[in-house]
Amino acid sequence: MKINMHPSKKFAFDVGITFIASVITLPLGFVITVLLGRYLGAGDLGLYRMASTIYGIAMLVAAIGIPAAMIKYVAEFKDDRTKFNQIVSSGVITSLFLGIGFVALFYFSSGLFADIFNMPGLSGLLKILSPVFPFALVGGALLGLLNGLREMKKYAAATIIQSVLMVVISVVLIYWGFGVVRIVIGVMLSSAGSCLFLMWVSRSYFEVTLEGYVQNTKKMLKFGVQIFGVNAMEV
Repeated sequence: MKINMHPSKKFAFDVGITFIASVITLPLGFVITVLLGRYLGAGDLGLYRMASTIYGIAMLVAAIGIPAAMIKYVAEFKDDRTKFNQIVSSGVITSLFLGIGFVALFYFSSGLFADIFNMPGLSGLLKILSPVFPFALVGGALLGLLNGLREMKKYAAATIIQSVLMVVISVVLIYWGFGVVRIVIGVMLSSAGSCLFLMWVSRSYFEVTLEGYVQNTKKMLKFGVQIFGVNAMEV
């Protein structure tokens, strides 16, 4: 039986869960940095860092504020089952389409980035990393769903799982003597694993529908672009 919690206590609980997740994931990120610096060497570490930076910027552009829009509209329409299903479906499907589009864009522009930064090895890494976008963007939309529903235990679990997978895969690949290429594969696998977990835990919250897809997508993108613009100006 689900126990209703006072709003102020629920808010404090959510903040606590999110803080605990951050406390767990931040050291894991530090572990990855230490391992990469110790075993990859300066050249490969530089390639990895550049690939990660380009990927991070591309993710901000590709997501175009949809996770934030998911949080807003999920919270707003959670008591309207029909509208709720439409909003969540629009966010997830649009994220999937954007992810597929960015796979091609990232893959075919990889040589351009390599030329700009004069790093020939960068092209191969970006091509390997390109399939991550559908997983990362759909996962981001589903995190927005859980956040909007204030299911912070599952939200925190997903973020922790991705970090743990990244550390475990990186350690295994480094132990086997693989280089930076395999570490990039580890990034992709950890993102895919996190996305699959999010799909599993979110499956009972909504039903996929195409009803009102265009209208709801326009609404979400309009809000998302505004959020993206604000974040871009802050950066």
